Amino acid sequence: MNQMKDKPIFPLLMSMAFPPMISMLIQSLYNVVDSIFVAKLGEDALTAVSLIFPLQNFSLAMSVGLGIGMNALIARHLGANDEKKASYIASQGIYMSFLHSLIFVIIGLFLIQPFLSLFTTKQSVLDYGEQYGMIVITLTFASFIHIAIEKMFQACGNMVIPMIMQMVGAIVNIILDPILIFGYFHMPALGVAGAAIATIIGQFSACILSIILFTILQTPIHLHLKQRLHFSAFKEIYAIAIPSC
Repeated sequence: MNQMKDKPIFPLLMSMAFPPMISMLIQSLYNVVDSIFVAKLGEDALTAVSLIFPLQNFSLAMSVGLGIGMNALIARHLGANDEKKASYIASQGIYMSFLHSLIFVIIGLFLIQPFLSLFTTKQSVLDYGEQYGMIVITLTFASFIHIAIEKMFQACGNMVIPMIMQMVGAIVNIILDPILIFGYFHMPALGVAGAAIATIIGQFSACILSIILFTILQTPIHLHLKQRLHFSAFKEIYAIAIPSC
């Protein structure tokens, strides 16, 4: 009993919980920062961007839910010293991330305008919303892949690398937002579309960094993307992912 009391349990728990908490906070900065700068363009622009946020949150919920399903199964198999099965689940999870992102390509291309029309009839809001939504929703696949790889690192017990990846994406977004929205440093002033482009570049930066780090850092997970899709693996992941969304 005394030995258990002597163990630094609280610092250990904080070291496991704190990085994912910061990571989630950083992810929310994309919307917050966009809102801060877009608000300077006027009320209609801010309203339009705010109306797209539920779709962005839906995308985030799906990607995080899928990532949690992957995380749980990968960690389970790694705990059983079955690296082959853990790698199999990770590979299938990457396939699922691509497939899920296609849903948002369809939403971005065909359903943005009808969605916005449910909330407003003001043409300027509709135009701003379509400019922003077409970009951030259609190109959300970088976020799906980044979050999937982030959860792989977490399943291997690495909580710091995912936080760094999130920070890089958020910082890139913060830097590019005013430049692309207002046209600083001889860049064209793109307005609301500039905010969307800055968000996507931030997400792609995090995604590219995650791929690079996953490639160069040694992990027990080895992706095999030439294997066939197996819906039995999809079912396993969905069993955990759906309640997590």
